Amino acid sequence: CDVEVYEKVTGVKIDTSSKKLSVGEKYQLVATVSPKNATDKTVRWESDNPSVVSVDENGLITARDYGTAKVSVITFDGNYTATCEIEVSPVTVTSVSLNMKTVTIGIEETVTLLATVLPENAENKKIIWSTSDSSIAIVENGVVTGVSEGTVHIIAKTEDGSKTALCEVTVVNKVDSSPAPTLVPTGTPTPTPAVNSTA
Repeated sequence: CDVEVYEKVTGVKIDTSSKKLSVGEKYQLVATVSPKNATDKTVRWESDNPSVVSVDENGLITARDYGTAKVSVITFDGNYTATCEIEVSPVTVTSVSLNMKTVTIGIEETVTLLATVLPENAENKKIIWSTSDSSIAIVENGVVTGVSEGTVHIIAKTEDGSKTALCEVTVVNKVDSSPAPTLVPTGTPTPTPAVNSTA
């Protein structure tokens, strides 16, 4: 008769002991059970911090929030364990742009600049606004106000990564160019008739 020999599991390892990811990234972990001819190579995957890193039944991990987590693989036969430490970093800013590169406004007039930060899922999209000459134009939260005639650069700088975008703002004194009104008399004076005197 045929005798089936049960080969016990003697260990397990993961293809990497540590991994760095950004929020939203995925990575496939691969577990290797020893010996190669083990009868039961079934394993299960676990994360000690699933809100940061989740793992499915096949070892596919997903970075869900920044922080750290340990992902473990455990064999059913013998409960052998291997662990991978995952560090998840926030998504960093790669660029910033403005909806206008140049604009002309009048004194005391305003214009709103809109900044677009990429990538869209960057963790910190905060913008620091500044002006190259506050005597010509000032800026607050992207709203630019003309102060006096001249040209300035309005700068949008990301807090994360110090990426910058510029808009050249020209402030002019907008004088009303319409012609001066012509004064029209309200009535025509009646001429006084000449009086002939008789000697």
